[in-house]
Amino acid sequence: STIDPAEAVRLAGVAEAGGWRYIDCPVGRTQVEAAEGKSLFMLAGAAADKEAVRPALEAMGTTIVDCGDVGQGSTIKIVNNYVSIIASVATAECLRLAEAGGVTPEAASEVINQTVAVNGHVKIHYPRKVLAGDLEPGFAVDHAYKDLGIGVAAFEREGIPCFMGAGAMKAYETAREQGRGANDWSDLFNMVGDLWRGKGGG
Repeated sequence: STIDPAEAVRLAGVAEAGGWRYIDCPVGRTQVEAAEGKSLFMLAGAAADKEAVRPALEAMGTTIVDCGDVGQGSTIKIVNNYVSIIASVATAECLRLAEAGGVTPEAASEVINQTVAVNGHVKIHYPRKVLAGDLEPGFAVDHAYKDLGIGVAAFEREGIPCFMGAGAMKAYETAREQGRGANDWSDLFNMVGDLWRGKGGG
């Protein structure tokens, strides 16, 4: 589960009080990679506990990143998801802007994928999902909204500016209001297109 790092620390305390050991180990990459045994694990906890679970993780994935102590795995997960959740909004908007200028998503993606603008949504996820007409959730809009909320709350708690988070939250809120919450998060591409055309564009 993607949870607030402070909650991971609290749960570790509860577990330890009951005589259990606790590992903070969020999972990275998509359901496709998980099914192929190619997950990434953000492993955090006591050194001996991390070694104890390593064989199980190696059987399920290809990459294990030692993130430190309990709470730090969840911190990295929130950071990673924050980047990716915002990138999905940017991808949806920019591919529609390309379309408005007569450029296909494929042509725009070919350029983006060969510059520093490259991101996983343009390179991997959108071609597999929304651009292929598949909105079955690999990661649902509702889940992205929840995780982004955790990230924004963490920024606020630490007093760090989070300019992009507020705008992205609005995008996911709009998608949910339109009944897209259970759809794959790449459905933002359709949402942006519908709003654009509804205002007389394209």
